[in-house]
Amino acid sequence: MGITFRSGKNQYQSIINYQTLNITIMKNKAINIEEKGMNLEDGKSMIFRIIDNQIQNQKLKFQAEWERDHNTSPEHKEKAIENLLNIKKQLKDLFAGKYEDAHKINFSLNLEVNVTSKTKSSKKELVMNF
Repeated sequence: MGITFRSGKNQYQSIINYQTLNITIMKNKAINIEEKGMNLEDGKSMIFRIIDNQIQNQKLKFQAEWERDHNTSPEHKEKAIENLLNIKKQLKDLFAGKYEDAHKINFSLNLEVNVTSKTKSSKKELVMNF
């Protein structure tokens, strides 16, 4: 906050500049989803849909960033997608071979959800004449 006094022709003016602060509020929630005895095909389908959705989200995120700045490098997107495809391949390998005759699947998903909100910063000026 700054205060400035100006004088001219026996008139005084006080200008007070102040700026609102950026305040970030974060809410967290940890979620654990356990599924036991799920049909193997339904379980595989659910897991692969989650991975496929993440791949699609990476593509959409990059596209939005690229539209804002055409110099945006696709390197981060490509690494993230490659990582997700490797995870998917590892899971396919797990389900193949000796597990081919399995009928049920157990899995656990651990999610941590963080929601943040941020107030906007703005500069304001209060002028008082006396």
